[in-house]
Amino acid sequence: MVDLADGSVASACVVQNFITAMHSYESGAVNVLHRPLHSPSSEGRNVIKMLGKMQAGLLTEKQIVDAAAELRWGKHRVLTMGAIVAQFYDSIRDTKGLRSIAAFYAEHQQPIPLDVVLFGGGRLYAKGDDLFADIPATEARPPRSQTEQRRKYTFEATPVVTQHPVAGRIPWMRQAWGAIETADCDTSAETWRALALSALPHLGIGPFSQVKREGRDALFALARVTSNSEDPAPLMALD
Repeated sequence: MVDLADGSVASACVVQNFITAMHSYESGAVNVLHRPLHSPSSEGRNVIKMLGKMQAGLLTEKQIVDAAAELRWGKHRVLTMGAIVAQFYDSIRDTKGLRSIAAFYAEHQQPIPLDVVLFGGGRLYAKGDDLFADIPATEARPPRSQTEQRRKYTFEATPVVTQHPVAGRIPWMRQAWGAIETADCDTSAETWRALALSALPHLGIGPFSQVKREGRDALFALARVTSNSEDPAPLMALD
């Protein structure tokens, strides 16, 4: 959890063996990228522009399919890519694409970004403060474009995944909050859902998760972190 100068609070999931880099802008918005240790600070930043085009309705369905296929290649180096690609697939209601992404995270022994599960990638469970997911298998299908044809991972079959760790208790990106109410949650995760919905009205601006000042306590409760309103003033860090 990061306190920003304007009083809002940004969320950044910390993942072992990855740098969690947060970039703050004058508008008050933040970008958060998870990249490998010792990688250049610029790695992964260009994907934000592509996401903006998709959200603005400037991409055709074929362009969304091709962009998702290309971006998926980097999701195991920059974990945030999976959360971003999940938005591309969700925009065209491609549930199998979401499940495929989740299965490959499991294959690489990496946690599944929460957003992938919320958009329809699987069923969410809670064990204590940690979240886990069951992911249904997918069947092989014909590639939808030449770009997919060159990337077998976009259309090959993927196996069932059971009780795989989920990265974070807070959606990585703003768009995924809209999927919380309808997400497939086991009864064990209903307390998590209630906490998430209580923070939802306080969402701030920008593509990544942050809440306004008045949502601080709700976000900390969701993260299972104790909030102290008397913490020292926020520090500025340069990447």
